[in-house]
Amino acid sequence: RGDRPAATAGRAIRVLYAYPSDGVDRSVERAAAIADDVDAITSWWRSQDPSREPRFDVWESPCGATPDIGVLRLPDPGALLEPAAGRAARITAAVQSAGDGSPYTKYLVYYDGPAASSVCGQGNGQADGPATAVVFLAACPAVPSALVAAHELLHALGGAPLVGPPHECASSPQHVCDSTADILSPIAPRRPLRTTVLDVGRDDYYGHSGSWLDLQDSRWLRLVDAQVAVTVAVDGRGTVVSTVPGIACAAACTTSWDRGTFVVLEARPAAGQRLVDLGRGRGA
Repeated sequence: RGDRPAATAGRAIRVLYAYPSDGVDRSVERAAAIADDVDAITSWWRSQDPSREPRFDVWESPCGATPDIGVLRLPDPGALLEPAAGRAARITAAVQSAGDGSPYTKYLVYYDGPAASSVCGQGNGQADGPATAVVFLAACPAVPSALVAAHELLHALGGAPLVGPPHECASSPQHVCDSTADILSPIAPRRPLRTTVLDVGRDDYYGHSGSWLDLQDSRWLRLVDAQVAVTVAVDGRGTVVSTVPGIACAAACTTSWDRGTFVVLEARPAAGQRLVDLGRGRGA
């Protein structure tokens, strides 16, 4: 199937189920557990910071907002992806190649294939650009996948910066070592996500008062109580689209955005149509 229209506007985190080229597509049986993880991460995040939540790509199903889980058959076979070395890089390259190249999308990928070693997942990319968080479903069956996904998603948002955090782990960059309860502790605990903390002490990577990167400011987090409605009316045949994903209207439409978001609208006339400047709305 194709990607469904997103129910939320702005930079999005897209969830993918991926399997090797010679593997079996088990997306139907895995989908419910993955959706439960997304719900668990959102609930946990809101419990840690009621003002924000990850902006997952969701669609309005008959049952309400539902994660829009994409399916990707990777170009590499399972044997090539089984070793830990290079696995995340290969998966990330395949995901980015299969995507639309948007700088506004981050990916949370559930890889369902052979995975040697006890590395539960990996997150990489740009803090303010494309990034991928990968969960290796076969690597750590004793560790809740929601916990792994939340941990790697934080890395995709920027992790604990290399410079600044007072409790940065000397032997494990972009992790913190002040408490094993911290979600960015380098050792994945075998306990539910809800028992972990988003930056113990709020002094390393989230909601801190330092001058270094603060993940609380990530533009991939939705401002829960600071939403502004944007209404677009289309006169004639064509569409109006936004630079940041969220608006793609061929008729009147209304979407909600974080207050303070900068977005540019572009009018695209239908075939055989052209834009006419009526001289209205100048000098705002």
